[in-house]
Amino acid sequence: MMSDKENDFIGVERSEVEDLVDEKIEDVAESDYQENEENKSWNLMSRRKFLKSTGLGAGLLGVSSLVSGYSIVQPQENGESDIDAFSVNGHRLWVQGGSPSGPSANDLWYSTENNGVQGWTYSGHSDTVYDVVAGPNGNYVYSGSGDFNTDDVVHQIDASDGSQSWTYTGNDALVNCVAVGPNGDYVYSATGSFTDADVQVDKINVSGPTRSWRYTGHSFAVDSVDAGPNGENVYSAARDDEVHQLDVSDGSRNWRYTGHGDSVNDVSAGPNGDYVYSVSDDNEVHRIDVNNPNPADWKYTGHSDYVREVAVDPENNYVYSGYDEVHQLDITDGSRNWRYTGHSSTVRDIVAGPGNNYVYSVSDDNEVHQINVDDGSQGWVYSGHDNAIYGVGVGPNGKYVYSGSTGNEVHQISSIDQGAVAYWDGDDWAGF
Repeated sequence: MMSDKENDFIGVERSEVEDLVDEKIEDVAESDYQENEENKSWNLMSRRKFLKSTGLGAGLLGVSSLVSGYSIVQPQENGESDIDAFSVNGHRLWVQGGSPSGPSANDLWYSTENNGVQGWTYSGHSDTVYDVVAGPNGNYVYSGSGDFNTDDVVHQIDASDGSQSWTYTGNDALVNCVAVGPNGDYVYSATGSFTDADVQVDKINVSGPTRSWRYTGHSFAVDSVDAGPNGENVYSAARDDEVHQLDVSDGSRNWRYTGHGDSVNDVSAGPNGDYVYSVSDDNEVHRIDVNNPNPADWKYTGHSDYVREVAVDPENNYVYSGYDEVHQLDITDGSRNWRYTGHSSTVRDIVAGPGNNYVYSVSDDNEVHQINVDDGSQGWVYSGHDNAIYGVGVGPNGKYVYSGSTGNEVHQISSIDQGAVAYWDGDDWAGF
């Protein structure tokens, strides 16, 4: 029985709700049958009675504000949505599959579908999307593209609906990587290929978009760029086997790291700003002290092939590296905790989500995988792309993941856990 006490639970699959409601409707209809079927009210009343007489399962979540006065009304029949609505102490709890849409302030939402559900699709690029990154405030997503000849661009995408905000066309070569500064004021692009002589790092003012400076100190294609957390330095990695630290104010070089024996494919700055992490075709992961870059602080040699990607979790506990596999490394000494082997082809990008709960990886197998941080087990798999996926980013609150593919598209993917309750505060989703 549902009590009127605090900390009641709501936690059921949508199918379970529908089955139980339909059963209760039949019972009430049989006992409360009225002559005039057009005027009888058992349809709504049965739902109210149903919710007051059951606990709707238990255990998925406890929310102190969800106490009494529940009711279920008929799903909308306008062809646009399929939802049930609960009244919860003056608020509304919408039970809906997929991502919430059309919210009103103070509405509550209960997610009944598995996460990994596609939101919007952005198709504004004309060729491969090599990288995707979300801005720090969650309002915009940035994507980089190129085809060796044209469309060497960076796009700013509105995270709310997937519309294009602006296009930066100042790059002279394909855009391999995009990074956002910690304040969201600037974006950095890394360019170049085996055939391009233009190997560059551009600092782009997001209010323009205009270029603030350009760095040309690498001698071969720049495959990666990342911004330090304190907003003072930018780090670039290139096929000249080097990592460079750049001054964010003018793009001048502070130092270069030469400890790798082959192309450096990716670089990631730690959240405390003390270390950066690089991976290479020499099959190694290196931790670099930003104050004393040479030699490496530690090296991880547990990969058996080229290491393409590296990411650091925001809590500064783990480093993630990948090629065919994703490895979780202890940040203090580079020892391996687990490895993830769920992809069937090359892993092209890795990003660690906020909260230290999940890591996301993308691959030539056309899939986005959610990986549990604790044990490396697979969470959800998104298979909405028809082509290899090269870039993945996650929003600052972890609610959405963004992926970019060789099919020239960026996809928004819901990463809201099944059973999560959220509310719209008038500006953003909260309460997950």
